Amino acid sequence: MKNILLKPVIILFILLFCICDTASALTKSRTEARYKACLSNQRVIVNAIEMYNMDHKTAIDKYDEDTENLLIRENYLKAKTQKPEQKCEYKMNGHDVYCEYHGGMDPEKLKPSPEFAETLKDILQYRKNKMYEYASQIIILLAAWIWLISLLVKVFSKSKKSKETN
Repeated sequence: MKNILLKPVIILFILLFCICDTASALTKSRTEARYKACLSNQRVIVNAIEMYNMDHKTAIDKYDEDTENLLIRENYLKAKTQKPEQKCEYKMNGHDVYCEYHGGMDPEKLKPSPEFAETLKDILQYRKNKMYEYASQIIILLAAWIWLISLLVKVFSKSKKSKETN
């Protein structure tokens, strides 16, 4: 009897471990999504500025709220840029647009803030390891479910046999 109760506890522990690990992965995924959204905003702003500069004699050399309003008025941007995080603040360095928090599209050239730099390293490393982690978690979960189903089949078959003998 002890053996039958011990196995489900071990399986539940494994399942809880996988769920907790998946929760941390989801947090990293959200952070990565915000980072990608910020880079996407930068690309949109760069393209709008390039189109404006091609059509006008005076080139835009800084990006601030006035520049954004000008690009919207001139129909180079549809609306104000939706910042993925409150810390996002878009600036311009030469021809490159960057975020003061996330850095630029080329992280080596326009570095992120020290606050986000460590997170960016984690995101880049996370991308490399993500597929292997998910594959191993799925294998563990499948094995746990198969084991649990086989245990339940054994328990129910034993209870049916005991009812039939009575």
